[in-house]
Parts: sequence; C-alpha cells; structure tokens
Amino acid sequence: MLKRFLSIKCNACGKTDTGRSREHNEDNIRLNKDNTLFILADGMGGHQAGEVASKMATDIVEHALINHSDAQAKQNDVKFSELSTVTSAIENTNLKLCQENDARGLTDGKGMGTTIVGCWYLPDKKMSVIFHVGDSRAYSYYKQELTQLTTDHSLLQLWKDKCFEGDKPSANVSTKALGPYPEVAPDVSLYPARKGEKLLLCVRPSWA
Repeated sequence: MLKRFLSIKCNACGKTDTGRSREHNEDNIRLNKDNTLFILADGMGGHQAGEVASKMATDIVEHALINHSDAQAKQNDVKFSELSTVTSAIENTNLKLCQENDARGLTDGKGMGTTIVGCWYLPDKKMSVIFHVGDSRAYSYYKQELTQLTTDHSLLQLWKDKCFEGDKPSANVSTKALGPYPEVAPDVSLYPARKGEKLLLCVRPSWA
C-alpha cells in the first residue's frame, strides 16, 4: 500500500488575494501534499475576525484528518472510516469556533464565521472525499468539461431549487457556515479519481 501511495503523482498549487473591494484577506488555503489533503476556507466578510475563523478551520480540520486513528485507517469500509472522520472533524471545528464566539460575547450569529471546502484524496482507494459548508465550491475539469461537484448552501441556491419563486435573493447570503451557530451539517461525499482530471477549490465566483 505504501508503494502505491508513493507512485501517485499529485500536483497542487494555490493562490489567494485580497481583491479590489476588501481591505484585508479573510481567506486561508492549506495544501498538504504529503497527505493529499487540500482545504480552502473563506472568512465571512462583515463578521468579526473572519480571517481568524478561516485559519482555525483549516488548522483544526487538517490536524484531525492527518491524525485519524490507525484503526479507522485500516477499515475496509471507506464510507465508515474516512467519511465519518471528515464529518466529525468539521462538526468539531464548528463547535470550537462557536465556543470562541461565546467567549468573545458574540452570539446569535454575530460572531466570526467561515465557509470551507476541501478534497482529501485517498490514493490506495482511488477516491477523494469532497466536503464543504457554505458557498465555497469544488469543481472537476475533465476532458475539457467543467463540472460543479458541490451545491451551495445559500439563499440563492434555495431560490433556484424552488424554481425561482419570488424575488431573487442576494447571491452572497449563506445558509450554512462554521462558527455562528453550535450545530452544522456538512456535505461529505466520495468522488472517484480519474487520470488526468483536475479539481478546483474556490470561493463562489462573482459571476455565479
């Protein structure tokens, strides 16, 4: 299994920028090539310390996933081990961010928060675990076709799901995030790896 892992070639790069409308950068990216784990967190603009929330999220999730127990790693049932590990890591991250908000006296959704999207590639299983909370996205680029792998947790997406009933909501209102509230349900799924495929993790594009 170790030899198969080392024979997998996985290239990764990342870039984050303040942009033209913000005074400081609230995003964080994590490229852990040794563990083929890649995470992007978008601190919530307009909230307290969004950059702190996004860094905490990437730190906590990364630590949890690369230190998952040997017992889980040896499980043949991918759905039981890796998917449950990712879900628990995100739920624990949310709880710690919420506790930090409580300690700062920032409750009822007024504290710091962040979206998160990630890909944890499992070379020995030729699968990736794709996970997200909020409106940051994962895309696949394969055979010159770009496909969105995640569904936004946003008011705009709910409006689309309801066949465009009523007035169109603002595009930047998320219905889920890490930090503001004590409970959150992440989307976590398995995605089969394909040779030559490129995966893109990004904040919600301005045109979306």
